[in-house]
Amino acid sequence: MKPGDRVFVPVRIFLKLEGSPMYKVDARGEACPKPVLMTKAAVQNGEEEIQTLVDNPTAVQNLSRFAASVGYTHESQEDNGVYTVTLKKDPNADVQKAEAYEDRSWSIFCTENRIGSADNELGRNLINMYFYTLTQMDTPPSVIAFMNEGVTLPCENEQIVESLKTLMEKGTRVIVCGTCLNFFGITDKLQCGTVSNMYEILEAVTACGKMMRV
Repeated sequence: MKPGDRVFVPVRIFLKLEGSPMYKVDARGEACPKPVLMTKAAVQNGEEEIQTLVDNPTAVQNLSRFAASVGYTHESQEDNGVYTVTLKKDPNADVQKAEAYEDRSWSIFCTENRIGSADNELGRNLINMYFYTLTQMDTPPSVIAFMNEGVTLPCENEQIVESLKTLMEKGTRVIVCGTCLNFFGITDKLQCGTVSNMYEILEAVTACGKMMRV
């Protein structure tokens, strides 16, 4: 390429068909959380009817939860591996928020499968005790989010799985990075919690008054 040569960059196009209230978002091929972020942009733009095209069921689940959180109805259809998620603004919707954090306003952001790096066995024992101790607290965390190596804990660590289930019974929301699960090839091993995306995880943990990283 020479200086002055023109570069053509493909641009994702948002369409609103003339005479139709439906706003189209093509998010096929986009990794999470892009489909949610692209749809969120349409919501913030005031669009009341939105159709988002995606190509995986995880994106459909993420969009469905997002729709509920902003007061939109949602339905999806699949055709040859392409999912059409239709969102419509519901003026009578009781907008679902992730949690009411006034009373239990703290979250945990877990990216490791142990605590510390000096000794692996010690680190694993510490993190097992850490999650068990959480179950004994008067004020458990509102949200626990797992990313990177941390996603192996709700999949493969039976002791921590039991602690997480106890916390969920007390109202703790457990969310797990879907991209990380796919990377480690353990999506089908998840024993508790909800598969989520970067946007939803960041919104949940930052909505709390305090965040602790493990």
